[in-house]
Amino acid sequence: MGDKIVKADKCNANVMRELLRMKFDDHRRYAVAEEVGNQTGFQKRRLDMVVVDVYESNGYSVEGIEIKVSKADLRRELQDSSKHNIFFDDLDYYSLAAPLDVIDKDLIPKHWGIYAAKLRSDGGWYLQTIRKPLSLHDKQVATIGRGFFACLSRAIACQSPTASKLNQAERRGIEKGIEQEKRNSGYRIKRADENLERLNELEQLFEKCRLWGDGSVEKGIAKFEAFMQIGEIDWITRKLETANEDLARSIKMLNVIQAAGESVG
Repeated sequence: MGDKIVKADKCNANVMRELLRMKFDDHRRYAVAEEVGNQTGFQKRRLDMVVVDVYESNGYSVEGIEIKVSKADLRRELQDSSKHNIFFDDLDYYSLAAPLDVIDKDLIPKHWGIYAAKLRSDGGWYLQTIRKPLSLHDKQVATIGRGFFACLSRAIACQSPTASKLNQAERRGIEKGIEQEKRNSGYRIKRADENLERLNELEQLFEKCRLWGDGSVEKGIAKFEAFMQIGEIDWITRKLETANEDLARSIKMLNVIQAAGESVG
């Protein structure tokens, strides 16, 4: 399948936003803004997404999209018309985007568009247009309100590719720093555990040394250092064995000489 997908365990609002971004990712044709209010200052309502088709051949149409991820949320939207009607004077089209199991086409007004998130067998979510939106007006809107235009312009500027990439780079840097610090912390914790274990061993050794009396630790260290200056223990052992052999031969020779002297006398 050639659908653009998002991997996620559950289709939440973030998944829906990402799917919509991918649907309208042709920046030559679409200007996309998110969280657009009906006016600046005290905003009575917000649209989850506004898509402006910048092609003259398409009449510079403006589509508002609202995201719903539960049936209760969708029911509240349909029961309270003030949530969306406040935007209709400035929009050409209005659509809902929701997971497929949330959508009830019979309850959604016929002129609203419907975008459904579907789950593939591999766990990827993709977006399908269930119903294209129809015009909200008998003729195309010639102008839009200044308040809505101001909110739309600000949202597009704040969410421009440049600003978005900077924010993404910042988030990636923070996430990378956190991961690096986790790895460093794990290494430091391991070293600390090893040092603590070694310290416990030394404390046990020192405790045994204290049984020998005051100053026993210091005396033991001095004797050990003196012993280490003698040389390798294996070499010393071999030298002692050689010396013993030489001594034995010397004693044997003396005995022979003594015996010879006694026989002559």
